[in-house]
Amino acid sequence: MHVLSTPPAFVLSQDQTLRK
Repeated sequence: MHVLSTPPAFVLSQDQTLRK
């Protein structure tokens, strides 16, 4: 996960997509 310089919303959205 890229939680270095990414907005929380985008991180959460991407996290859900990856966990699908």
